[in-house]
Amino acid sequence: MDTYKSGGDDTSGHNWERTRRMGVNTLAFGLPQHKIFYEIDADCIGITGEILWKLNKQWADVIAESGTPLFVSAKPGVLTEQEKEELHQIMLKASEQKKHKIPIDWEENDCPEVWEDEKEKIQYCWYEEQGTTLESKQEMYRIYIPVA
Repeated sequence: MDTYKSGGDDTSGHNWERTRRMGVNTLAFGLPQHKIFYEIDADCIGITGEILWKLNKQWADVIAESGTPLFVSAKPGVLTEQEKEELHQIMLKASEQKKHKIPIDWEENDCPEVWEDEKEKIQYCWYEEQGTTLESKQEMYRIYIPVA
């Protein structure tokens, strides 16, 4: 079984809007391919202190709930003891890979918020209090072309 990394630098520990658009959607719309030819990788949870923990916590949780690989890159000293414990519990859940929730509102929502399996339904809120941040669009689509 291989892991397939969809795209390049999809998520960011610096810009939540980038993570919301590219990470959550990579997970939601890549799930039908999960464990068919490879394990999908929706990208890393970037814990830098620049994104609110309540948003990164949801992002980590939905990956754990989906049963796909969870990768975390955490800057030392950023999380409180309570946040470390919450992350620890999410990582334990992810390591078991017993949950396999899928998005159920993908036809109505461009960033699925409702995920369920045969046992339970979870609703996430992917938006910051101020809503989407359009000024981040330039950063989202910056392409680097190496010149030989």
